[in-house]
Amino acid sequence: MSSTSSSTPSAKLSIPPSSRQIVSSFILLNPNHPSSPLSLSQPSTYLILLFKRSSKVRVYKYLWAACSGSIDAELDTSPWDAAIREIREETGLEWGKDYKRVIGGEGSPREAAAAVEIDDKDVGTKWKIYLFVWELLGGKSEGDWMGKIRLDWEHTECRFVRLGDVDGMETVGHLGKNLRRALEGEGGRVKTEDRDD
Repeated sequence: MSSTSSSTPSAKLSIPPSSRQIVSSFILLNPNHPSSPLSLSQPSTYLILLFKRSSKVRVYKYLWAACSGSIDAELDTSPWDAAIREIREETGLEWGKDYKRVIGGEGSPREAAAAVEIDDKDVGTKWKIYLFVWELLGGKSEGDWMGKIRLDWEHTECRFVRLGDVDGMETVGHLGKNLRRALEGEGGRVKTEDRDD
């Protein structure tokens, strides 16, 4: 699978608060028919874009993750806004031009596909994570997307992987489980659990 690397400008680091709301975006590509709409009846045929976290992030350094980030009360009016902002900041990709949403909640068209709360005692943080699923547009191949993506300081590389291979990677906690939740489109129902992986 293809991967791309980034330059690493300096970044401000701080200790995470005890409770954080974040977004996590799963970006999918259909490698066999990149110009065809995704059909989630056969998710094993898709590739997911994962990101390797750098040494400059606060937690979960060097682990693979979805495109994720904090909801900023000064910049974001909703988790949807935060997800689009984080994708733009971390990849350079633009909503509507490069990708669109595939799965949404049962309520608002901008509702997350699923939401989960995870209490990670190892880092002393309770996370509320809003999960989104996006589809890359434009009929581009995996290699074309690798040439287009521009990573910021939060990641050292990104890679397209098969959905079935996620559980075998060194990832942030619950990544595979959260991916399955997002693909099932659990909407606004929040699942609560402790981090156990």
